[in-house]
Amino acid sequence: TAREIARSLIPKAILREYSNITMLPDEIFRQRHDIYFDTCPCQPWSRANDNCIGYRDTRAAALLASQALFRRLKEVNPAIKLIAENVKPHDRLAGDVKKMEHSWGVQAAHINAKDWGSASSRPRHLFCNFVAVEELPALQPAPAAWVLGASYYASKNVIPCIVASQDTHNPPTKTRTDSHRSERLSPDDSDAAQGWPPGLSQGNQARPLELSDTTRIKIMGNAINAAFLYAI
Repeated sequence: TAREIARSLIPKAILREYSNITMLPDEIFRQRHDIYFDTCPCQPWSRANDNCIGYRDTRAAALLASQALFRRLKEVNPAIKLIAENVKPHDRLAGDVKKMEHSWGVQAAHINAKDWGSASSRPRHLFCNFVAVEELPALQPAPAAWVLGASYYASKNVIPCIVASQDTHNPPTKTRTDSHRSERLSPDDSDAAQGWPPGLSQGNQARPLELSDTTRIKIMGNAINAAFLYAI
């Protein structure tokens, strides 16, 4: 799981884990926090789901709790920095975008990670209160060959968005240079396509977690693209 990966990568003396964002100890709210990251689940707003219902989805509870937590932490440190990421909601959920902007206290910027140098597409709404993200310079997408290696090529110039589910209408694929046979991206490919080191979804490479391919792809499909963080 993502928690297992965090435990394997982050020293125990630094990592603090809490199982429920709505039940945090009081000490959290007495401490000064300098930066807040949010990458809550995007499924309630995803364009891949024609029946998405946004904030009315029970899975949206995580985002509501995160936004409430951010507001409380901001009371202690009004200068706390924010980076929040989510999908660009379905067209009929435009009202939810306004609600997100109000809750985060900053306007949404629609950015695709491929325009900041990512080898894969990742269209997202970013909420950032210390950088004008729409004014950051654009970069060409990284060549797919950097992700896939010499034995494969991509059918498109940009690898499609890495998604958490393997049951999707547009799965990211690669094609062998010798047989021209298409294959799904491997977990290592997915890690690299998101801008992270291949194998990151197995945790510490010295002691890999031996997670299944399905679990690794789900984790990376829910991860933030490294190009966003690098650019900001």
